[in-house]
Formats: sequence, C-alpha cells, structure tokens
Amino acid sequence: MSDPKQLPHLLRLLSDDSETVQQALLRALLEFGSTLESELDHLKEPPTPEQRDQIKSLLSEHAKIIFLEKWPHWQECDSDEEQLESALSILAEFQNGVSCPLTLKDLLDELAEEYREAFAAENRNVFTLAEFLFRQKEIQGATEDYYHPRHSNLVYVIENKRGIPISLTCLYMLVGVRLGMAIEGCNFPQHFLARVAVNDEMLFVDCFNQGMFYREAELLKMAQGTAAEVREILRMDANPEGIVARILNNLVTAYETQGDSAASHLMLHLLQAMTDHPGNS
Repeated sequence: MSDPKQLPHLLRLLSDDSETVQQALLRALLEFGSTLESELDHLKEPPTPEQRDQIKSLLSEHAKIIFLEKWPHWQECDSDEEQLESALSILAEFQNGVSCPLTLKDLLDELAEEYREAFAAENRNVFTLAEFLFRQKEIQGATEDYYHPRHSNLVYVIENKRGIPISLTCLYMLVGVRLGMAIEGCNFPQHFLARVAVNDEMLFVDCFNQGMFYREAELLKMAQGTAAEVREILRMDANPEGIVARILNNLVTAYETQGDSAASHLMLHLLQAMTDHPGNS
C-alpha cells in the first residue's frame, strides 16, 4: 500500500502530460487499492472536481485495458457453469472498478454456505433454494431504475438485492451449481426464466417475481405467439454464449440510457465480436 503522505504530490502530477509520468502516476494510485477514495477524502486539501475527473479517467482507461485482456478467457473454461460465472465475474470487476474488494466467487460461495446451514440435506432442492434467495434473502426484481447497468452486475445484485430477470436467474443458476442442482436458463420472450426438471416434469422459475414456479401450460397462456412457437422457445437450451450475448445487449442499451456512450460502445464491440466469430464464443 502506498503512503498517503505522497498523495498531494501525486495530485500535482495529474497536470503533467508526459506518458511516462502518467504511467508512473497510475501505478502509484493503483497501490492504494480500495482505500484510494477514503485517503483522498481525508486530505487536508482534497482533490478538486477536475482532479477527481482526471483520476477517474486514468483509472477507467486502465480498467478498460485490463477488462479487454481478461474478457476472452471466460470462453476457455471447461464447463458451461464456469464459463457463465467467469464472464459475469469479469463484467462485475469492470463495472465495480479497482476500489471494490468484493469478488463474485466469494459472494456466491457465501450464499451457498448460508443455504446449507439454513436447510437440512433432505430439504435442499430447487424450491427451497428459490425460497431462500428470493424471499428469505429478499433478492428481488428491480422496479426502480430498471434499465440501470448495475442491475446486470451480479456483485451489485447480491449486495443490493435488486436485479433484472436474467441477472437474478444467473444468480439462481450459479448458487445452484454449488449445491449440485441442475438449473438452466430459458429464453422466454422479454423475460428470462430459469428451467428445472422435477419428477420428470419441466418447470420454469420467474426469479424476478420472488421465484414463482410455472408449468409449461401456464406459460403458453401468458405468452404471445402460437403455442408451437412458444413451446419451442421453452425447450430450447440457453447456453453460456447466448446468455452472455443477451446480457451484453442489455448493457449496450443500459449504458446508452445513462449517457455513457463509451461503455455502451465497448459492450457493443464485445457483442459484435461474439456474433462475428460464433465458433470462438
């Protein structure tokens, strides 16, 4: 960890346009890790709004570079569940920034362990897991600011207990795999669902609506389109590539809505790369 006494000197270096100086400044700021904001706030002369913007820009550009370096590696994971978790973890790291000490893996592990402690082995199943996550833990659908990018960030979803259908379903899936439960995604139109097999029957879980379970016949009545079209969608597999693409598509719109065109274009770039090279995604 760097010395807080050096911060006033580092702030003065923000005005130096030298690439060498900027890189050295970046390394020094990164050494503060998650304590940087707090240390800046406690300075006798805190940074000006302009200096804060410069620091944010410097760290954001670094985060983008690291993000793009890490991003392709999720596709190298062995299982579907590992691929999905890796992609969501890399996205969360990018969205949270260097100051966030939380990791998606640790949060998912904690939820799985808490569930094990709350339910005896004979009572552990897809029903009680949905009850635990979406009722007991009160991780629910975001009814305010629905299209904000943070609702696609699984670390934010777990910590702040609000998400959109696809992020909540991914949470259910990734906690489930830690417990040996087979939970899949389902590309129900406009509203991503989870899909589980119980006693040779396929059931569908609306994680946005407190983990409500539906039979196929119920969804056929609710959905637009012919029964044959909807039935085909309900039975179609949602692989990691498709889920990640849907999340990226959501983020393109979400960031644009927030006025962050740079982040929107970045998500669009990743989405187009998956479309252009489907064999590698």
